[in-house]
This record gives sequence, structure tokens and C-alpha cells, in this order.
Amino acid sequence: MSHIVGIPAEARGIVRRWKAQLALTSERIYDCRDLPGMDDALESAAFKKGVGRDRAIKKIRRSLPGLRLETLGHDYTVWSFLAPCEPLIQNAEDAGQRQRAVSANFLVAGRIDDHFVVRMGMWTLEIPDHALHRLVQRWPRGDLTKALWDSHKGILAAASMNPLPEYGRYFYLPAGAGVWAGQFVSGTGATDGEFLIFFRARTWLHEDQLYEEQEMLSPGTPSMGEREMLPYALRLTHVGDDKIWFYPAGRVLP
Repeated sequence: MSHIVGIPAEARGIVRRWKAQLALTSERIYDCRDLPGMDDALESAAFKKGVGRDRAIKKIRRSLPGLRLETLGHDYTVWSFLAPCEPLIQNAEDAGQRQRAVSANFLVAGRIDDHFVVRMGMWTLEIPDHALHRLVQRWPRGDLTKALWDSHKGILAAASMNPLPEYGRYFYLPAGAGVWAGQFVSGTGATDGEFLIFFRARTWLHEDQLYEEQEMLSPGTPSMGEREMLPYALRLTHVGDDKIWFYPAGRVLP
């Protein structure tokens, strides 16, 4: 008979403190347009070239240390950041999708539909507290932040080369010294009403717990995402009766 070991208080405390720090950095990002000179910096990073763009990017990084630059387009920039979140899917039937979590998000700043805009939203990952606790418990020296960023990059790379696993089918996503066990889910966002597609973890397994038959997400080429994994600010979505279509909004991204 298998025995499921409970999560120790120490692991819960480590995750709680890590999320508290993430909350500070992410709240500053969400409120970044209230910071003096930040709108100018975001606009300069999107539209200027050479020294002017470099200076703007340095200012953004100094002011918003939780923000990571993903790509520089002709007249836009794409950034990413981690943030604690409430349940992401509106009216989710699965109790597991109603947990608090940490998500990987985007910030897009640039010209969309002939206007300068700054948009933020959910992007690639939702890692519930239970899965975070399991990582800390089973990999005590592990780095939560690095594990999430590695998984975020893995999803974007895989989307550039391969069809993603079917929604709802379980597979394993590399993360540090192990994997997240989870699935792609989709639905209407609880906060912004956008159509969301992202990987949601159920738990974290150490590499010592794995066996050969388990399906891993296929590796790909480093990318900012394709099709459904583009930030929703940069894609158009058409939901049909039995199929969903995705198109880049306005231009093909580099």
C-alpha cells in the first residue's frame, strides 16, 4: 500500500515567504505606469533604437527587477514576470483549478492597432501552492524561481517546434531536478475575460520518482511562443464549435 507523506510546515513556510517577495515585485509591475517616467521608458524601449533603447531598457530593469525581457520587436517589447494569483479560470469545475497559485505572465508595450498600449496578463504557467510545496519538500536545495522560469522557457520552445499535448492530457514538464506533472487547460480568464491557454501543474516529482514510460514535453528551439502560446495581447482567437484557431495580431513576431 502506497503512503502519501504530508507536506511539512517548513516547506509551507518557505513557499509562503517566497510568494510574499513575489507579491512585492509583481505589484510594482502591475502599478508600473504610476511610476515617474515609466511610460516614457516603456515607449522608448518599444520605438527607439540603439543607445536610446538601451537606456530605456536599463531604466525599466532598475525600476522593475521582477521583469524579464523576452523579445524586442520593430515597435514593441515583450516582457515576462512571476506573480501570485487567485484561480485563473472563470467558474472552473475542477477543484484543483480553484487553488491559489503562482503564474507566469506577460507585459507587452508597443503599437497595437495604431495606438501605444501597455497590456499585462496570464501567459504560460499556473503552479498551485500544493505543487510548489511538493517541490520544496522533495528538493530542499531547489530554486523555485529558476524552476518556474526554466519551465516557462520550455513551453515556449516546445510550442515553436511541435504540436502541444492535447488539452487535458497529462504529461511532464521539466523543472529543476524533476518535473511538474500536469496538463494544458483552457477557458475564460476570471479577471480579464480573455481566452486563456496555459500549463497547470498538479504536483512536482523528483527525477528519482520517474520512469521511462512517462510522457515528457518535447524540447524545441528557444522562442517567444507560437500560435496559442503567444501572449494573448499579440494573437487573435476564434473559438468554433469543435476547434480553436489562433492568428498573430497584426504581424509575425521574430
